[in-house]
Amino acid sequence: MHKSQQPTGTADLPPLRIHHLMIWMAATAVLITACISVDRVVRNGPPITDPVNVISLIILAIGVSGALCCVGWGFYWRSQGRVFPVEPGQWLLVEIAAIVCGLLTWVAGSFVFLWIEEDLIQTFQSAWGVLIGVSLVGLNIFVGLKRCDTRAWQIAILSLVAIPIIVPFTLAWAVWNDRRCRIQRHWTHWFGVSFLVMWMLFWSAFVIRDEYF
Repeated sequence: MHKSQQPTGTADLPPLRIHHLMIWMAATAVLITACISVDRVVRNGPPITDPVNVISLIILAIGVSGALCCVGWGFYWRSQGRVFPVEPGQWLLVEIAAIVCGLLTWVAGSFVFLWIEEDLIQTFQSAWGVLIGVSLVGLNIFVGLKRCDTRAWQIAILSLVAIPIIVPFTLAWAVWNDRRCRIQRHWTHWFGVSFLVMWMLFWSAFVIRDEYF
């Protein structure tokens, strides 16, 4: 790809505007409220008071609601004849949205089987979890082999499947390669990449906290 070249299909996507941020904020508020309500019903206990858990919930809600909003806008842009998703980070947003929908189906299905036959809940949860995992692996392989416009991003996406521990390094290489080649990308791409990094830091912090503190 030549210097300063824009990835195909991204030049006509709109920039980040104030109404995008307002919708994002509203979606975050709804998501946090829903999570707190469901938590109170499921646990039937006192509200969450641990500051770490509260802050983590807020940060995670901001990221998830932002990903869902970006994918929603992306499909709206598609209805106007624009192209989405086309960049690696945009495909990551689609993957995040798919995970969220899969988890919601997992929870809803568990309640359905609780009403139909409680003994089938564990079987459903295991089977659905395997289906989500296999689907995500297949999606990452597809994106890595067919939808990445540079070798660096191809390796970064495929490393999610092959060797997840090196993902921070492959992502850093892909970002550096974009800067070196002056490749311009849409803001939704960078949000998808940022969310992936945030998600990795989020779970790493929880593992370290549970292990050593």
